[in-house]
Amino acid sequence: MYVDPSRRQTFIELIQNQGGAVQGFESQVYRKDGSTIWISENARALYDEQGNLAGFEGTVEDITHRKRDREMIEYMAYYDILTELPNRMLFNDRVTMSLAQAARNSDELVAVVFLDLDRFKLINDSLGHSIGDRLLQNVAQLLRTVLRTGDTVSRWGGDEFTLLLPHLHRLEELEGLLERLIATMASGFECDGQLLHVTCSLGVAIYPWDGHDGATLLKNADAALYRAKELGRNTYQFYAPAMNAHASARLALENDLRLALSRGELEVYFQPQVEIATGKIVGAETLLRWHHHEHGLMSPTEFIPLAEETGLIIPIGEWVLERSCAYAALWQQQGLPEFRIAVNLSPKQFQQPDLVARIEAVLQTTQLSAQTLELEITESTAMQDIERTRSILDALGHLGIAIAIDDF
Repeated sequence: MYVDPSRRQTFIELIQNQGGAVQGFESQVYRKDGSTIWISENARALYDEQGNLAGFEGTVEDITHRKRDREMIEYMAYYDILTELPNRMLFNDRVTMSLAQAARNSDELVAVVFLDLDRFKLINDSLGHSIGDRLLQNVAQLLRTVLRTGDTVSRWGGDEFTLLLPHLHRLEELEGLLERLIATMASGFECDGQLLHVTCSLGVAIYPWDGHDGATLLKNADAALYRAKELGRNTYQFYAPAMNAHASARLALENDLRLALSRGELEVYFQPQVEIATGKIVGAETLLRWHHHEHGLMSPTEFIPLAEETGLIIPIGEWVLERSCAYAALWQQQGLPEFRIAVNLSPKQFQQPDLVARIEAVLQTTQLSAQTLELEITESTAMQDIERTRSILDALGHLGIAIAIDDF
């Protein structure tokens, strides 16, 4: 093995300065095959009868694995393992440094950007987490390519990234970069032989207009991101002060929606389907309403998009299905003519791997005949994964449940 002579000289000087002994001295040594290992030495000096240094004795331990584990821990403190991008801790450090530098240059702007992949969860749920991870890695590589030298991109968490764009002098410069990023993203990514098309939404906050510290800029960029999503996604929005009030109201509504089921504020209504010639009721469509404790009666258009975005649509949708089936079973027990009840399935509900089992369990619990139930899905939901859709529809049809394609 070969040891760097300068490192060995440091070892000798350290022993001499520490009374003839040293513990835990780490060195990198080279093997004949060119590979390297790390060693830790505990040694003491040996002297001859005249008091001259005659040599050393001690122990040597191979600490290569321990050293690499330590380096990995240090790496993980500042970088995301999956994408190899800076994590939020390193990003925040760089924001602080960039703002300090910009404060010394009065004509310099710094942009903090939140980037979120649109409908990424759908890809994860339908194609699997391995494809989702590969997509995140490809997006990370694209962001590195599009951004300028000196810019920072970090993985904030999940499918959210943050961008730090310092040394800006004109808004047009920033807009050009954002538009180029959106256009490049839309060209698609090849992941394990599959071409995936994904868009992104971006929220932008600018120093010094929208804040003078990292926390404020990130909060305002996040508010702008929500606005970009509300406007249809695949776009960017600059922060405006009114967005914080809007974001606060949205957060309050989300919190209320989380409690709406336990508070008994949700209610199902039934819109009858009548045969014109006879006036006979031949079916009914389930409608959901929210009796909000402050805002009064709210229609689905006011809260269903929020439920979809937050995932609350899953428990809400299951509750609607159970209530609808329970009412239909009750009407049959009361001797009313049997007719079909139509219930909407949201895209997120349709993506559940155990969807058929869940529906079958509801029918068993409510003791409703499957022939009484009709499930409505949108055309876009049905077309997302045709093979999976066919399998689910076949299973539901085998139970006797009718299927209707909405928005066709």
